[in-house]
Amino acid sequence: GFEFKKAITDTMLVLIAEIPEAVEPGLLHLCEFIEDCEFNFLSTQILHVLGAKGPRTSQPGRYIRHIYNRIILENATVRSAAVTSLAKFGALVPSLRAQIVVLLRRCVHDADDEVRDRSTFYGALLQSESEPLIKKLITDVNPLALDGVEKMVGDYIEAGDFTSSFNFAKAVMTPVHVPPSEKQKQKADAVGGGGTGTPTAKKKEGNMYGDLINS
Repeated sequence: GFEFKKAITDTMLVLIAEIPEAVEPGLLHLCEFIEDCEFNFLSTQILHVLGAKGPRTSQPGRYIRHIYNRIILENATVRSAAVTSLAKFGALVPSLRAQIVVLLRRCVHDADDEVRDRSTFYGALLQSESEPLIKKLITDVNPLALDGVEKMVGDYIEAGDFTSSFNFAKAVMTPVHVPPSEKQKQKADAVGGGGTGTPTAKKKEGNMYGDLINS
């Protein structure tokens, strides 16, 4: 079931993150793993890792087939993640850029609007050959700060005034105020290891979910 496959995936990801020699064989194992994975969360997580690590390996081209298979065979959620992963290969490996653009063009008539939008957007960026834009919008994308969004959504619902629409752009830029007492508690937990799990583990888990949301 899900817990078993998640345990396998998490183990592989730890090996890839901690042992440089395990990156390439680990990615190939993950490519085989998603060929028969029915869980969207795990598939998108693996596709995100392939997009981040694959272009920097000695033979990045060998991962393309596995990623594109997800666009052909999977549901819209996984297809969207696969399109983003392909775009990262095109951005970071100039020798593969022309082939990646061809593959992205095949997705512009997809049944899902998210897949269509991503493939059109990334295809246009890669064809522009503008390295600063490609770097800014594909390879060095900053994750959204979702804490402010969560707070402002709560405030918006609590106010009950729905005559004006929710301003998402403003919410992303809004800093979250943390009371001094809460800061002290977070610092004590970080030093003493309070709560469930270590601070490092919590941070890694938080980063993982943030990356998935933005992939």
